[in-house]
Amino acid sequence: MEINIMYREHEGRHGADYRALTAKDASGNTLTNDTSGMTVVEFIEKVVSKVIQRNVSKGHTANDITVNLPAEVTLSSTLQTHLVAKFTADPLVNSVTFA
Repeated sequence: MEINIMYREHEGRHGADYRALTAKDASGNTLTNDTSGMTVVEFIEKVVSKVIQRNVSKGHTANDITVNLPAEVTLSSTLQTHLVAKFTADPLVNSVTFA
């Protein structure tokens, strides 16, 4: 499963700027999005959890997940290791890779 994350900053009305995070699958279908100010890590956790829930509801077998990050987002190796350990604890996740 490939997850493509997009990051955009927008000028809001009356000086209230905001950012938008969107996650799409390899076919371009939107998995989830956020404009509430969620942190990037929270967003990654949300979308991977959503993919796992979808796999459970559709009876899918375990799969590999690749999270493609935008240039604006950098995860430390320690944080990547933590997230990989967290999600591969689920039997429906063989691996998680960040690219």
